[in-house]
Parts: sequence; structure tokens; C-alpha cells
Amino acid sequence: MSLRAIAILLSLPYFVIPQWESWYVPLIFWFGILIIGIPHGAVDHHIQLKDKTDNKSKLIAFIGKYISLMGLFLLFWILAPIYAIAFFILISAYHFGMVDFGHPRNILSKLLATIYGLALLGSIILSDKMMVASILEMLQINNGIINRYLSSAGYTPYLLILLVTIIVAVKKAYKLWWTIALLFIGTEMPLLLTFGLYFSFQHALESTFEIRNHLNISILKLVKLSMPFSVGAYFIGILVFLLISSENITIESILPFVFLFLGMVTLPHVVYYSFEE
Repeated sequence: MSLRAIAILLSLPYFVIPQWESWYVPLIFWFGILIIGIPHGAVDHHIQLKDKTDNKSKLIAFIGKYISLMGLFLLFWILAPIYAIAFFILISAYHFGMVDFGHPRNILSKLLATIYGLALLGSIILSDKMMVASILEMLQINNGIINRYLSSAGYTPYLLILLVTIIVAVKKAYKLWWTIALLFIGTEMPLLLTFGLYFSFQHALESTFEIRNHLNISILKLVKLSMPFSVGAYFIGILVFLLISSENITIESILPFVFLFLGMVTLPHVVYYSFEE
């Protein structure tokens, strides 16, 4: 059975035991982000440097470039948050599509993978318009065009899922039927649960095993390699939140900054998550 089926299994308690919703949704979201999502990008230095990770000068230079790209995205977010969000969605769509379709090399396949990723993310986002509006409000982003679109999206999520289905059928990517199933189920689930299940338990989990196979190491060894950089990422995330947020620290106030932080780590991750020689 595909690893992606795990996400479907984890969605079932939401429907079977509704009383669990208040704690089950944040549990899946936060556990997935902190334990699988962030760590899967914490070994990009091993992918890029390969057997040169013991070279301190090369490692420091790589970390410097990585953090610089994170800082660049943060500056973009501060200066033009709407455009930064659009850019975050675009690079995430490209990355999700590339991983889901096995890192295609030619331009047409990459374009198709990006369209797939945009449709996938769009269906997740537009299936819970109230949460999206709430996050934008917490980020103090009030755009009339976006608000009007969110209030009139209607059947758009289903049309986007149809587009995902067509692309998957054309590419004969059979493992992605589990993703399509998740998107359909996600139209009846909160944004945090659907996004958390896809990002952590489909994309990041599959990427983790992909990295393990590429580096030819055990999962336990991979966890040990990722741990120092995962902790560093958590520290940077907390620091950014404390510097930018003027709110009292609550789960609700942290949430928008989680997506900001994901944008910060996604930019360098997209740049450096490549298995090409």
C-alpha cells in the first residue's frame, strides 16, 4: 500500500468521532509540521554537499546561503505580503508537483507539474474559505478582490480537483489517486487538517523516504542527521514570531506565522532539493 494512504487513514477519526475535532485537528497539524514537515527539509545540505558535509567551510557557506534566502523571503513578506503569499503558493505548487511526479526534467513536464500543484493547493485553500479569511485578517491583509473571490468561490475546489484528476490520469501517476481521494475528503474538512495531512503525511513523508534512498542510509540515521538543523529551524521560527508579532502568544496568534515560516524555509528548500548530478 502507498505511503499516501496513511493520510486517508488519519482523516477518518475526524468523521467517525466528531467529539475529537477540537484537539485532533491541531494535533495532526502541529505533529505533522514539527515532526515530519520541517525535518524533511533539514538535510538539504547532505543532498547538495554529498560527502563534503565534513568540510566546515563548505557547510558554513551553504548554511549562510540557506539563511540568506530565508531572510530574503521574510523581507519580501514584510514589504509586500500579498505578493509574498502568491510567490509562496507558486513555489510550493512547483515543489509539490515536482516531487509528486518524480522530478521531471523537461520544461513541459515541469509546467504540467506546476499546474497540478497550483490546482492541488487551490482546492485545499478554497475548501475552507473562512479559515483563509481568518488567517489573512490576523496577518492584517485586507484586499477587496481577494475577499470577494473567497466569498464567491463556489464550486471552484471541485473544478480544481477535476483538473488534478485529469493531469494525474494523463501522467498515469497511479500513486496520486490517494492524493485525489484526500482532496475530495478535504472539501469537508478544515484547512489545517487537509493541508497538514497532505504536506506532512503525503509530501514530506514520501520525500523523507526518497531522501533516505538517495543517501542510502536508515531512517534512524536520517533522523539523527536532520535533528540539529530541525532544532535550528524551530529556533529561527520562534525568533521571527517574537520579533514580528505584537500579540500575546497563543495558538491562534502563532498560526499565521507558521505559514510565514513555511514560506521562509520553502524558498531555499525548493532551490536546493535536487537530486540532479
